[in-house]
Amino acid sequence: MVRLLVGFAVLVGVVSALPAQEISAEEKKDGFVSLFNGKDFTGWRFTDNSATPANWKVTDGLIKLSGGGKPHLASQ
Repeated sequence: MVRLLVGFAVLVGVVSALPAQEISAEEKKDGFVSLFNGKDFTGWRFTDNSATPANWKVTDGLIKLSGGGKPHLASQ
């Protein structure tokens, strides 16, 4: 069980460090729509309907949170 949890933690860490990628022409043709553009919070909202709070940033194609988890971020 411990091995499974450690493996999962490593997987989550690696995946969360991957920057946003462009979708392929085939994915676009199939109707896939990316939730995150790698640039800003377009298509996302904060639970208190505020502008982008200081603790949420997009840096190097990643969504980064520092200093607490509120407000929550959600897709629209």
